[in-house]
Amino acid sequence: MRFVTIASLLLSTLLSSGCLVGSLHPFYDADSLEFDEALLGEWENRDDGMLIQVDRGEWKSYKVKYPASGGPVVLTGFLTRIGDSRVLDLTTWRPADPASLLVPIHLAVRLQLLGDSLTVAPMDYDRLLAEVERGRLPRLHPVLDGRKNVLLTADAAALRAWLGAARVADVFGESTRFTRRQ
Repeated sequence: MRFVTIASLLLSTLLSSGCLVGSLHPFYDADSLEFDEALLGEWENRDDGMLIQVDRGEWKSYKVKYPASGGPVVLTGFLTRIGDSRVLDLTTWRPADPASLLVPIHLAVRLQLLGDSLTVAPMDYDRLLAEVERGRLPRLHPVLDGRKNVLLTADAAALRAWLGAARVADVFGESTRFTRRQ
């Protein structure tokens, strides 16, 4: 599946429409968290005009907001480094008192920031689904739902070890480029 913009990825997450790779556990640990002020601001995809606002969240988090047809969508992001890659772990924004029956999932999105240019790449759904269906990712304890969304249930340490050992091209899909809006 080809993601045209990060908004498509994030919208897929919230609507659970399929073609999603998520995890029950985060892709970061307390020792690997980073915070980069350069990510803060408004970012635009010039191909489709999509605007994403990245603000400071609580502690070392980001508040990522983008427009959607039903109103703005807000996600929480935590930046981590795994090997040579910077990964933003995205999950639904959690108010102070979340409902007890909601279980957030985590998405790993690879970031590359160079000045006022930001490229974002989601996990490659097609490639990872094929690996899961062939039984090649047993240490990640993957499960598929009825829509063939891939849910990794391994703990954070196993996820980080896997991402650190894998080639970036084998895990992350096509990049979308955003530029800082002045």
